Amino acid sequence: MRYQNIFVHFFLLTFLCMPHVLQGNTSTGLSSEDALAQALQQKPQEYSGTDFYPSCAALRNDLKTSFDEMWLQEKAWISAAIGLDRPIYAEGKELEMAQPAAESGVNAGVEGATNVQERGVDEADRFRVGDSQIFALSSDEHVQVIDRHSMQRMGRLYLPGFTRTQLLTAKDRLIVLGQIKLKTGPDFTVVRAYATESRMLPILIAEQRYSGTYVTTRLIGDQLILVVQDAIPDIKVPVPFEEFQNENWFTDPNKRQKLYQMRDRLQRRVFPPIRQGQLQGVDCERYVQRPVRDWDLQLTKTYRINIRNENALLYEEPQSLGTIGAAEELYVTTRNLYVLKQQLQWFTPVWWGRPGNVLIPTLMDERLRIQQISIQDAFLQPKASGHLRGRIKDRWSIRELKEGRYLAVATTTGFLGGIGGEPALNHLFIVAADQEGRLNPRASIENFAPREDIRSVRYLGDYAYIVTFEKTDPLFAFDLSDPEHPRLLSELKIPGFSTYMHPLGEGRLMGVGFDATDQGDYSLFQGIKISLFGIADPSHIYELEEPLIFGTRGSSSEVTTDPKAFFFDSQSALVGVPLIALRASGEWGTQRDFSGALLLKLKATGMTEEARFTHVEWIAPACRSELDRWRWWQDARPSLDINRIYRLSDHIITLSRWGLKVFATGSWDTPSVALSFPARETSCLSHEP
Repeated sequence: MRYQNIFVHFFLLTFLCMPHVLQGNTSTGLSSEDALAQALQQKPQEYSGTDFYPSCAALRNDLKTSFDEMWLQEKAWISAAIGLDRPIYAEGKELEMAQPAAESGVNAGVEGATNVQERGVDEADRFRVGDSQIFALSSDEHVQVIDRHSMQRMGRLYLPGFTRTQLLTAKDRLIVLGQIKLKTGPDFTVVRAYATESRMLPILIAEQRYSGTYVTTRLIGDQLILVVQDAIPDIKVPVPFEEFQNENWFTDPNKRQKLYQMRDRLQRRVFPPIRQGQLQGVDCERYVQRPVRDWDLQLTKTYRINIRNENALLYEEPQSLGTIGAAEELYVTTRNLYVLKQQLQWFTPVWWGRPGNVLIPTLMDERLRIQQISIQDAFLQPKASGHLRGRIKDRWSIRELKEGRYLAVATTTGFLGGIGGEPALNHLFIVAADQEGRLNPRASIENFAPREDIRSVRYLGDYAYIVTFEKTDPLFAFDLSDPEHPRLLSELKIPGFSTYMHPLGEGRLMGVGFDATDQGDYSLFQGIKISLFGIADPSHIYELEEPLIFGTRGSSSEVTTDPKAFFFDSQSALVGVPLIALRASGEWGTQRDFSGALLLKLKATGMTEEARFTHVEWIAPACRSELDRWRWWQDARPSLDINRIYRLSDHIITLSRWGLKVFATGSWDTPSVALSFPARETSCLSHEP
């Protein structure tokens, strides 16, 4: 023991007296506890969010501040752990900073069209119908090419290493988007442009690569709007011993020894210098000043690419614009791109282990932050920004009104059950930009449907329809014809809830969601429910007939999480919905009753089941057992059976990752074409939503 104490004393003396050559000393003269206590009294700084950074230095200084704040939080965790003699790192793990966590539908009656949110704004999908070919992402992760006239397979586009693959088609064009992970280095988003021609396989024109992960894309005319998310780079530097000299435990040799023993892993992240005037491929002066300076240090990069200009595709850099922070949701119109942020990352309390040190978590910042970016101008340009109370369910909660002069946003605050004393409340805000570029509320209807949250929103012309849920499914109708004075017109209460609503014309609105059973203080979701509402008079909405319910608890439809799976053809009055219906098996188990797609026929005052289709015989044996498994109502994985339904002339086409079937209208029993694709046994686990 004597020699051990001498050994420890020697190491501590050596470390305390060593030259100050280590980087990263940010000591403020305060202990971590006092510094964190001060920081917890602050809120993130907020800015206009409509100006570009004037220089790389300004951009770097702003980001450096966040890195310094994150180290203050990390340092407090380390200090508290040493003071309480608790483990600082899990075995074998390095120190890591906290990381972020009266109209019919658009394209109704258009042959081979994808169901999208905004007219004139096309959306990428895993399946596309082009002028002369049909393109499908098969289970082997390659694109199958089918001749649209003969319905025969022409070949495939080989996409080695692609994940999250999406497709877009335009006249004589196919755009393939995906993500590639290299063996070393960051992920890349890849854009491939192909020329298409009848009876020929697509010919590759150009390929472009962008650092970061693929988020989404839209096609407006010939302009491709690509959104990529990237990480802000950092480097790790050693932390000097004197960084902790103001801690209350620093005079204790045993505590200092513990700090010394972790010296090889004690590092902090710092923001490196910006090189060549760009941050992750975007010019510093093309980054928009972030509206809130928190610790969300992701980058959202937007590019505008002309898919017709072959020279530009091959040789020119596309227009770009960067925003700081992850794009949690994106809403795109023909005029603007809206980047939506809901989560703040900021200081959190630390347990110091003394009486009276009550660990009270910081309150959640329930604000939706919106950045509006014009995509009409010659260059992508920040236009306005602002924030509202609450969180949105998804991008369908937002809609431009009156040619973009107003923006309607439906939000929820609080939580079901009133966690923390804040019961859920719902709000409909109408906002507009002022001359300074601030998005301000101009009118609102607040605090409706208490103790419920929003499950779906649909804007139709001058009206908004909102579904909320706790035990029943209230469907609310709002009049937005005068955006400065919105009105709640009516409310309909029925069991269950819709997660997607689609207009069918002639005063009808269809809801696809889940049935629910009343359990007293709560409800349990059950099978898939398809409802038909009468909305010809929005002041008196009603159910046209009893809803159709398929399967029991755990059943699923891809429509409930991906509206592109919904099919409606106004010419034939047909509606299609992918469906996996389960039945109970034993006390807790479930078993597949049906998988495939359901085709409904609309009548004057209701709907009837027209046909059922399935591709189950093509599903890889390793995947079929997945069809029997129970799914949560928010599970966004694509269906393992049929995913899409289209009308081409007088035929109905069903598509899945396994193949294609063609049915002549009215002849539903036997397909005129049944074309299976090359299969991969493990593909049931690989497809991403």
